[in-house]
Amino acid sequence: MTVIAPDDLDYNPSFGNYLYRGEPFTGVVSATTERDGGIWKHEYRHGLRWGRSTVWDDAGEVSEDSQYFRDVWHGLAREWDDEGRLVRASLSIIGVELLRRCWSGEGELVEDSDLRMSPDVLDAERRLRAYYDDAPAVPRSWDDVDLVTFVDW
Repeated sequence: MTVIAPDDLDYNPSFGNYLYRGEPFTGVVSATTERDGGIWKHEYRHGLRWGRSTVWDDAGEVSEDSQYFRDVWHGLAREWDDEGRLVRASLSIIGVELLRRCWSGEGELVEDSDLRMSPDVLDAERRLRAYYDDAPAVPRSWDDVDLVTFVDW
């Protein structure tokens, strides 16, 4: 898979996507963060964020990991603090957050939101998956999610 720097991409305002050498980019964009010297990687397809997006801190520990589909959050997104503790997790369907949990630095659950989905959003996901056969299914319950395991690239 092609890996490039963000400066290698050109924004295409006509289609709202990113081009590499004049073509919609498919591959990985990776860079060092200016804030703390960590690294971030985003998967792209057809010039859109589509797949994984991960940020590592300067010590090489993961601090954010999320999924995108056609440039919007779709699936599991997680954030860890500087001590490596999970502090936020959410499940989204085509950009709409379905479930969210947040923990304090001591590991105490401080928010557990279940944002009930309208039939319209669920129908939109069904139609999306019918059109894009590779659209990832999104779990509807925390029982179906492994929040602990991080699978590196």
